[in-house]
Amino acid sequence: MTGVKSLLHWKNAIPVPVTDPFIDSDSLVAPHPQFGEETDGLGDGTLSGTSVGGLLTMENDAKEPPPFRPVQKGPQAVKRVEPKYPAIAVRAGIEGTVVLNLWVDRTGRVRKAVVLKSKGTILDTSAEDAAMQWVFTPAIMQQSPVSVWVSIPFRFKIDRK
Repeated sequence: MTGVKSLLHWKNAIPVPVTDPFIDSDSLVAPHPQFGEETDGLGDGTLSGTSVGGLLTMENDAKEPPPFRPVQKGPQAVKRVEPKYPAIAVRAGIEGTVVLNLWVDRTGRVRKAVVLKSKGTILDTSAEDAAMQWVFTPAIMQQSPVSVWVSIPFRFKIDRK
């Protein structure tokens, strides 16, 4: 008798969503249209995101992406700005490479620059200023743009002619 009740219970069960390891746990899920319009936190009243299993997952660019996010197509730089070599660094003979980690949002804009490898604050600041002006094509995952971190080296070398 217990087996019959068990079968009846499963027959009338309601499907429960299962966590997908490729979806950020902080993603939002769009409601059914009859319950009203939701926003993605960007304030424009529109929905944007990725359809996964019939649900629209939302990505809010107000929050940094995870340190590593798998993508099908990485971002490509379409506008590069070279850093200005500070005159004081040239006079002091400071050379080297500054490596920055850039947060590239879903539109391809750089939202934040974090120094991974430093050659001194004066060069770091110059590299950060330049990096914040870069523009990328967005990274793509499941045919939708996603925000990611990208590491970019900036080489400072004194031209000794």
